[in-house]
Amino acid sequence: MDNGVFTELAVNTSYVPPQNAWMTVRVEREGTTHRIKVNDQVVLAAPNEATYAWGSVALFSWAMSDVRFDDVTITTL
Repeated sequence: MDNGVFTELAVNTSYVPPQNAWMTVRVEREGTTHRIKVNDQVVLAAPNEATYAWGSVALFSWAMSDVRFDDVTITTL
């Protein structure tokens, strides 16, 4: 979100998360590439995204009920 406007950097409409299971979600930034991994598999990548070189992290569940986040950590590598 930038100045109150959401911008989608990448979309994966084919990914279906497992139901009724805990998952490990990892958000990475390497150079200008953002990656989302679920259980160590890349499910989304936004390459060459230099516009948002810094910022904050947020977790959001869209159109899913009963989503829970636990043991959230942020690490600079």
